[in-house]
Amino acid sequence: MTNSLAAPQVSSTLARMFAEAARDGEHAPPPPPGLSSWDEAPALDRSTALQDFYIPISAEAGQLLYALVRAIRP
Repeated sequence: MTNSLAAPQVSSTLARMFAEAARDGEHAPPPPPGLSSWDEAPALDRSTALQDFYIPISAEAGQLLYALVRAIRP
């Protein structure tokens, strides 16, 4: 199975996106009053507050997801 994740254009884009995602924590809003972290907040509140942040998927998990999607030939 070919892997377009290794293409230079895709690889450089992914590297840029992972670098931006690493900085997300620096700009995260504080959790709502009375909560010590966003993990304690209702899902709707979390999704609204963090909608502009990257989904925390590691590079390895991304490669697995890519392979799974390619395997089912959508």
